[in-house]
Amino acid sequence: MLAELLCLRALQEEQERALREGDAESVAALCERGREMIATVPTDIRGLAPDERERARALAGEVIAAQGALELLATQVHRAVAAELRGMAPGREALSGYRPPMRDTARLVDRAR
Repeated sequence: MLAELLCLRALQEEQERALREGDAESVAALCERGREMIATVPTDIRGLAPDERERARALAGEVIAAQGALELLATQVHRAVAAELRGMAPGREALSGYRPPMRDTARLVDRAR
């Protein structure tokens, strides 16, 4: 159990790095790997020695807190990207004003007769 929790915590650190770097593909892959890892973490701590139980509880608390921090970071990154995309809309509209008007191709076909 301790090994699984330590691996999960290390994965969360990788997720944080990928989020901060804006590496969406890595974030998605790491999230999938995290779901798989969570499924393998044993939930019964009765078989652990008392000191291992305390360490497992502490690690589980760290994992839960880190998950909350990751979700907050992901929300912040999402909002920043959305704001950046909204900021691009006026530029797109301005660029469209520089395009030549669409040609009326139907008129050209009529003249070909």
